[in-house]
Amino acid sequence: MHNPRKLTYLSYLAIITMAIASNITPASLVSIDGDLRVGLTRLGTLFLIYFFGFSAVVVFSGIMSDILGRKVLVLGLAVIACGLLGLGFSPSFSFMLISSLVLGAGCGITEGTVSALVADLNPERKGFFLNLSQVFFGFGALVGPFVAGSLIASRLSWRVMYVATAALALVCFGALARQDFPKAAGSDELITLDKLRKLGSNRLFLKLALGMAFYVGSEMGVASWVPTYMATGLSAGAVLAGSALSLFWGSMIIGRFGAGFVLRYCSEAALVFYCAVAGFALLFLAVVVQSPWLALEAFFLVGLAYSPIWPTILAYAGGKFGAVTGSAFGGIIAAGAVGGMTYPWLIGVLADHIGLRFALATALLPILGVALIFGSIFLQERAVGARACEQRRHSSARL
Repeated sequence: MHNPRKLTYLSYLAIITMAIASNITPASLVSIDGDLRVGLTRLGTLFLIYFFGFSAVVVFSGIMSDILGRKVLVLGLAVIACGLLGLGFSPSFSFMLISSLVLGAGCGITEGTVSALVADLNPERKGFFLNLSQVFFGFGALVGPFVAGSLIASRLSWRVMYVATAALALVCFGALARQDFPKAAGSDELITLDKLRKLGSNRLFLKLALGMAFYVGSEMGVASWVPTYMATGLSAGAVLAGSALSLFWGSMIIGRFGAGFVLRYCSEAALVFYCAVAGFALLFLAVVVQSPWLALEAFFLVGLAYSPIWPTILAYAGGKFGAVTGSAFGGIIAAGAVGGMTYPWLIGVLADHIGLRFALATALLPILGVALIFGSIFLQERAVGARACEQRRHSSARL
């Protein structure tokens, strides 16, 4: 017999582990280069390889979790541990590339499974618990680079953080391996290729996947370029420029915690729509103001507005696709990964031609796309609700 509360907590531990694991490398690049002498340009390929492994696996992990059960999550943690150990003990840069691919695959399996598991464990309050899960992701994303940087500053090897996080992944693996997992929603139904093909052509699924790609593209575009924009575009000092990114991610944690309570009073589609509209307005303000202090405040508010969108899109999807929920989650998350890979690169290309301020302003377009997609879904929901009320009135009148 499974314990929903215990499994939910262990799922959050898995999310923290994944977040730490995926954020060690950015904080360690200079030290890695000091050891391996490969140059920062080649080290940048570690990110590309990681995201390739993540994107290639996340769709299939969702399908696997629908067919084999959510305990596929345990496999993800084992693969994360292998990737981290490979990075920690890598004798060469080529070995680091292979290990980054393995780490990306492990994070893809974990990401594609853990959100579906949290939704299955908490069917009545998917939105609240999925938003809360991303609070823990934000915590891990903040802790990982901070601890890695602190260890390096203490003259310890950059390899220590990889090995220590591998140990955490193995602890989480052991704890989850001993648990009984619930059946996935709709797991009594047979998953067939025909059902997966129908999912791939489902208009709502395609809307959600496109919305997620737009959202993650805008989010990562902002997160990737905010410090550089603050430093070069607004002449902010190094501390202030770095603080902009910290405040952006910090506000994400605050917003995702609060979003779970807001969902008691509005629908998931409505929350995504309103947050996307607010995010558009605030991002416009952030790239228009000339004062670095005003921009700092605006980027904090952008993070606050953006914060509920990712988990709430998944929460909305969690109630729509029955037996193929895990597959839907995997496809939607993979679409987000594609947006996250491509849009920061596109902003960099545009910055060379039109300047960073205008290039960063193009991140307004994908968040506007999110608002349009979820505005249409929200209006459809209201129309359906209005028709249902009208039918109830007619039924009461006849009685």
